[in-house]
Amino acid sequence: MIKTLAEKIQEQKETISSATNAIRYILSMKKVTDHHKTRLLSQMIWDITEADGLTAEKRTNYKYKLTFISEGVKERRENKNESIKDLRLEHVFMKSRIIQKLLANPKNIKEISKAAAIGCIVTKEEHYKLPHNIKDCDGWKRYKKGGVRVWDTKKNKWKIDFKDFYRPVHN
Repeated sequence: MIKTLAEKIQEQKETISSATNAIRYILSMKKVTDHHKTRLLSQMIWDITEADGLTAEKRTNYKYKLTFISEGVKERRENKNESIKDLRLEHVFMKSRIIQKLLANPKNIKEISKAAAIGCIVTKEEHYKLPHNIKDCDGWKRYKKGGVRVWDTKKNKWKIDFKDFYRPVHN
């Protein structure tokens, strides 16, 4: 059965709502260690991030059809290369930091979950360009620091472009 866009959007909303409710429940568990909470939260964050692809025209490999894609992924698609080999789904805001924030401040679930919902598909090579362990370098800063251009497929324009990488030198 082919779903309409409205049905896909509804499924997306339900997925995000369900995962957010699960996060709320996980954080309220009293007799569960932080280790196990972290593992459960990790899966819910993946579900929220991948939900962006649920509205894709073709549902095959929907988790690789997110709003934000790197320049390398954009070039592959323009060349009709639909292979997912060597592609990575990156959490724009690093998942480990999202989990730390959730455990430290469970009352900010909605705000923190919004950060979890932002993913970007990158090539394997671009993945290695992104900084992963630099303090205070998260979100789109990672892409700027790594020199990875990001295309917004919904707005058809660059989210992160070359102008974001270079700052003029002031004398």
